Amino acid sequence: MNRWTLLGVNLRRHWPAITVGTALMLLAAAASLAPPLVIRDIIDGAIARRDAAWLSKLVLVLAGLLAVSAGVGLTAEWVFLTASQKALHAIRRVVFSHVLALPVEYLERTQTGYLTARMSEVSSLGVLFNSGTFRIAVSLFQFAGAAVILLRMNPRLTLLVFAFLPLYYLATRFLAVRYRRASKAYLQRYGVMSGQLQETFQGMSEVKNLGVEDKRAKEATHLSDEVARAATSQGRVGILGSGLLSLVTGLITVGVLYLSGRSIIAGTFTLGGYMAFSAYVGQLLGPFHYVMSFAYGLQPALAALDRVAEFLREGTEPERDEAKADPGRIQRIEFRDVSFAYPSRPDRDVLRGVQFAVGRPGVLRIAGANGTGKSTLVRLLLGYNTGYRGQILVNGRELRELNILALRRRMGIVSQEPFLFDGTVRENLELACDGKSGLLQSGSFDSGLEDGLIGRLIDHLPQGLETLVGEGGGRLSGGQRQTVAILRAFVRGSDVVVLDEVTAHLDPEVKGIVREASRSLFADRLCIIITPRRAPLDPGQVEVVLGRSRAE
Repeated sequence: MNRWTLLGVNLRRHWPAITVGTALMLLAAAASLAPPLVIRDIIDGAIARRDAAWLSKLVLVLAGLLAVSAGVGLTAEWVFLTASQKALHAIRRVVFSHVLALPVEYLERTQTGYLTARMSEVSSLGVLFNSGTFRIAVSLFQFAGAAVILLRMNPRLTLLVFAFLPLYYLATRFLAVRYRRASKAYLQRYGVMSGQLQETFQGMSEVKNLGVEDKRAKEATHLSDEVARAATSQGRVGILGSGLLSLVTGLITVGVLYLSGRSIIAGTFTLGGYMAFSAYVGQLLGPFHYVMSFAYGLQPALAALDRVAEFLREGTEPERDEAKADPGRIQRIEFRDVSFAYPSRPDRDVLRGVQFAVGRPGVLRIAGANGTGKSTLVRLLLGYNTGYRGQILVNGRELRELNILALRRRMGIVSQEPFLFDGTVRENLELACDGKSGLLQSGSFDSGLEDGLIGRLIDHLPQGLETLVGEGGGRLSGGQRQTVAILRAFVRGSDVVVLDEVTAHLDPEVKGIVREASRSLFADRLCIIITPRRAPLDPGQVEVVLGRSRAE
């Protein structure tokens, strides 16, 4: 998606409101063209003739015109404010959905702060959807109206004003490109700094454990210094541009004042005419200044639009798997001589010659010491890494030919360090059910409660299903987090359940309940158990031992 497509889609979506807002601004601009003429008549007519009655009428007319212009203008701003916020909301939704749909391989090589910065940059796009963008059309109308009136009032002075307009254009054109380049550099450096800070905050405990606070602080200071230099460069260009435009405006004002003063002294121009002419010069330069300034100030928004559009061009999993088949209910998984090496170490196979077949219901035990590829094997099955050699078959079909998102929805993961979302236990379980609230009050969950096993698990939670888990599950103990993770996998109704060393750090009582729950709740599923050591197999269980020249 290029930047104009992203912009066009959202403009078309809010076109009715944009049309109404633009029409109101045109009406306000038309109303604003009359007051200078009324002011001229007040000075040269009513005041010069000492006609109080005529003065009163003209003042009422002037007040009415100003009120209409202000009221209509405020209504237009209100319309555009609502439309712009809706447009930004839509873009944020697109960007966030895109992040969630990106392949895990991309997310793992991209810092979290970089992704957060892309979300933050969406706010910079507000200028593209507010009244400022569409005020350009209104400014052209106002510019043309003021020019016609000025030419009728005093052609010589008007031509003088026109002579300065190319300076506006040249100054703006010269600076706009540089301002956009400086803005893009600033956004890039800010994104890098955000990523590094996010990483430091997430790993704060490890930073303290390693005693590298000073090192990380120096790195952050260096990045902050780069951001400051980029921001300074951007600000300097902005200050220079604003100063140049103000200088040109000042020169025009001085020139008009001088020539108007000579004409008034000579008796060829009136004071009221000068007041009206000056007001129309403001209306002439105002739109021109606005268009030039807007084009200049638009550069940060265009830089952000480029970066957001570039980010949205990253391929997503739904796009990749759109035409691929749904695996259906998972009945059998088979690995045929599967080997895999991570792209960072292509010469070193993490898995080599893995071969097994297991059907549902059944149990696959994956045994091996740390670093032998147990979690990598599961990552391959989940489609997180695709560059494997050999074949991975699900229901007899090659994994690469299947819709990986549909496959993941049929799998439940209970990891050694499960991640829980801030909220209650109930909300975390409902999230596992695709967010369908109320699912916990019916069906399989109720039947599970009746056998007492889930009840025993829930009893280990302080407030049962209404227990607050905190961000990442930080308010719960390791055993309680494992309990929620097991319940989450159960209510998900998955065909395949992966238990990744779930009892490694639990106390004996909780460990016994977790083992019992794993055997009982998932008896009818295809259960993959990851464990650091071998153990006697029950009938029908399959074991793969990793860490030797080839997997057994």
